[in-house]
Amino acid sequence: MKNVENFYEDCIEKWRINLGKGTMIFDKKTDTFPVVLGILQRLYNKSPTYAIIVVENFKVRSRLIDYLTKTEDEENNKEFQRLIKEKTLRIFTSDFMNTYHFESTGLFVTIGNESVTDATLEFLRRSKFRLTILTDYLKDNDLRLKLYEVNNVLEGFDQNEINNLRMTTPVEEIQIPVEIDSESVKEELEKCDKYITQSINIFGSFDIIQQCRVGNPTINISAEQYCNQIALDNGWNDTMDMTVPINVQIDEMYNPCRLRERASMVYDVIRRRSQLLSDYEGKLIEVVNLIREHKDEKFIVISKRGEFAVKVTEYINKYTTSSCADYHEKLDNIPAVDINGNELYYKSGVNAGKRRMMGAQAQKTLNETKFNFDMVNVLSLSNAPDKSLNINVSNVIITSPQCDTIEQYIYRLNNVNFGESIKLYTLYIKGSGEQKSLLNREISANHKIVNNCEIKADFDENVGAIFVE
Repeated sequence: MKNVENFYEDCIEKWRINLGKGTMIFDKKTDTFPVVLGILQRLYNKSPTYAIIVVENFKVRSRLIDYLTKTEDEENNKEFQRLIKEKTLRIFTSDFMNTYHFESTGLFVTIGNESVTDATLEFLRRSKFRLTILTDYLKDNDLRLKLYEVNNVLEGFDQNEINNLRMTTPVEEIQIPVEIDSESVKEELEKCDKYITQSINIFGSFDIIQQCRVGNPTINISAEQYCNQIALDNGWNDTMDMTVPINVQIDEMYNPCRLRERASMVYDVIRRRSQLLSDYEGKLIEVVNLIREHKDEKFIVISKRGEFAVKVTEYINKYTTSSCADYHEKLDNIPAVDINGNELYYKSGVNAGKRRMMGAQAQKTLNETKFNFDMVNVLSLSNAPDKSLNINVSNVIITSPQCDTIEQYIYRLNNVNFGESIKLYTLYIKGSGEQKSLLNREISANHKIVNNCEIKADFDENVGAIFVE
């Protein structure tokens, strides 16, 4: 995989080879400013030129100016401050460009899909050098065709290369242990562990348990046949004298019907055990503490199950001054409201005048919009968030190692801009399989763990870090 610097250099070189003309299509999480800075530096070093850059809004304009004038190179900063002050380099929003007129320019750059309008297309046509940077393919077919006629997509602009670049996003992880102080939860976990360990002793392995549940279609052996064979191997038969105490014990443990029942039951117990760990309510206190500590920052909180994600939202809204909204499928229908909280009613048809209802998808869309408009600063997600989620966020709380890794979320959530780096907080139950799975997890070179968890408790090797869906 190419490093970040080489990737940007390749982008600039492709544009240069194409005589300073072309369109680049980036992923939304890829920072495009280094390409713009590199092209401007090369252009102004070669000869003075008049350049115009068009961005989507004032927020992006401000970020770009800061990027050009606040580098580690003081000479660079002074030069770009001078260029902007003298208006040799001008940075506009697309709205302004719709009313702006000029004869020609040396370089014309548009950044972002919303910056491509009929007006900016005309400026592109009249510019000696031109660059269009998109964050996705244009959905307007006519506009897309017009753009490609003026500024073709540069060849060899590999989307896989962009995806690989996203995976190099630096991650700083803080692992937070949680102690189980509930006696009832401890007792239930012990019962689960005992049942799982006994089951493994009876069957010999999880593979055999699985075969006793569903059989093996590949070699055409049924689950009943597997159970019968294990029963026979352990001294059971259907003619045993039940007046003999040892035979009663063998029948209770190795009767084929009991084996089949246990083979099915053990997976239910494993699920229950996993859920006790992933959804332990003591984790909610740690989530609340983190949100309080960073009350002015935006977060996504990812939980193994939607039911626990609902509790996360409730706790944050009850015990902090922050505002949290749900973004998952485990949401009941609610009376519909708009983004300002106004009630929505049917205006026509048989239901005219009645209150509309919102399902999970409509609530997710509304809450995503609220997050983007800074009306809420925390989104509570489940382990499999919708791939369409489109937000900017760099703080992530994962409430259980049973969830996917941050790298999997970076890859999956193509429309989420995690920024230049990610601050990750991972909660785990101390002394449990969650802690063991953290220790066994492979991490990338750009993933730094601030406080690697250490084992200070014994683990049952039969149970380990087994989690099932």
